[in-house]
Amino acid sequence: IVNRPDDEGSAAVEFLMLTLLLLIPIVYLVLAVFTIQGASFAAAGAARDAARVLATTTDPTGATRSVESGVALAFEDFSIGVAPLVTVTCEAAGCDEPGSLVHVTVSARVPLPLLPSFLVERATVPISASSTGVVDRFRERRCAATMTARSRFSPSGWRWWRWRSCSWWSRSP
Repeated sequence: IVNRPDDEGSAAVEFLMLTLLLLIPIVYLVLAVFTIQGASFAAAGAARDAARVLATTTDPTGATRSVESGVALAFEDFSIGVAPLVTVTCEAAGCDEPGSLVHVTVSARVPLPLLPSFLVERATVPISASSTGVVDRFRERRCAATMTARSRFSPSGWRWWRWRSCSWWSRSP
């Protein structure tokens, strides 16, 4: 092996060039995979928790707020800056019937990391996760509960109130 004077130091330059050419794409690929996997985990957890909330709640307004904030929190925990779409479907019996199924799907389009703003719209990956919850058989049905006041006073001086609802254990007057 003969060393030529013009070949000295070329191995270090070749190693540096190949390292940069191979290392940068591999690091970007790892970042992209981790971002997509994090978004998938966020969507799966959000769908599972939303199905649980909807299957166990008796307050539809509070459940809607809980689902919205829970899904947003799940994506925020994984540092995913997208607004996910939550789709809730129920059986024909409805979401409040004991024993019915509540299907929740959380979907989003996740942009690839470190891209310029003009490419973000085109370089997104769609993710979706679904979960199903069974409405508890022994919970009280949701209905219009009304409170009626009687005009007479009890002997202690307090007004007597009675709640009327559609639950199976209450009776109407």
